[in-house]
Amino acid sequence: SSDYGNSVYPTSDGGFIVTGYTSSIGAGGNDVYLIKTDSNGNELWSKTFGGKNDDYGRSVYPTRDGGFIVTGYTSSIGAGESDVYLIKTDSNGNEIWSKTLGGKSSDYGNSVYPTSDGGFIITGNTSSIGAGSSDVYLIKTDSNGNELWSKTLGGKKYDYSYSVYPTSDGGFIITGYTFPDNILLIKTDKYGEAEVKVDECGVINGDNSICIGCDGILNSGLKLDECGVCGGDGSSCKPACVKCCSYAWSCRFVNQYGSGTQTGNSSTTSYSGCLSCTTSWALNQIRNDPNNDCVSNITIKSVAPCN
Repeated sequence: SSDYGNSVYPTSDGGFIVTGYTSSIGAGGNDVYLIKTDSNGNELWSKTFGGKNDDYGRSVYPTRDGGFIVTGYTSSIGAGESDVYLIKTDSNGNEIWSKTLGGKSSDYGNSVYPTSDGGFIITGNTSSIGAGSSDVYLIKTDSNGNELWSKTLGGKKYDYSYSVYPTSDGGFIITGYTFPDNILLIKTDKYGEAEVKVDECGVINGDNSICIGCDGILNSGLKLDECGVCGGDGSSCKPACVKCCSYAWSCRFVNQYGSGTQTGNSSTTSYSGCLSCTTSWALNQIRNDPNNDCVSNITIKSVAPCN
């Protein structure tokens, strides 16, 4: 059996509230685990939440009424493979209500915070909706956990968020990371519309192209060449330029002295372009050479760039 703590926050009595998940107790494989301790970390009570499958607590925060708000994700209930799980408890950890939020695929709640209107703001990530394989998921609820609005933020690949906090202007600040492992910082207005996104290069609304190389490493300076190779010189999709080719051949010849088999080695140098150094090229060289008497049975024995 395993037990994990993912989030902790001080409580007004000097103790602490902890959330995570456990497979030691509860109804399913893993269950949301909520633990209240005194100021010395001694357990006062603990609760589990969830169903027959896996359920995880990722973030906890005290509420105005002395209770707690917990978010995470569940595969026991909800609409998809996993859904954002939001649980409200009283001061003793007894569930008052719980909600699942999300679509038909996978959705995760990673951070929750009470808002000034009595509701809650949640962030995490979703693959149910949005522009990419995974997008930042921002959800605003009322005081009973009912969704008021939700937004997805991100690009065409993978974007994840792990923390959200209200700002003094009524909006929200979110952080996480975007593929490949770059810091993500998003400022939104009070409706979750993105105002500022700062990439890892420090560029507002940038795409990391200034300082992130094609290898995904900060300040590596590597770019894609014309062949699509990271840090390449463009040679991988082009044949090497050969200025001199040598070739060996044999043929049946006829001239004023008789006929027979002729063999030879030749080379050709180009001063204006590249030579192909292929068998067909060498064959044409023999056929068009006025200095030999080849009439048939022309055989190219070898072709290679000149040493």
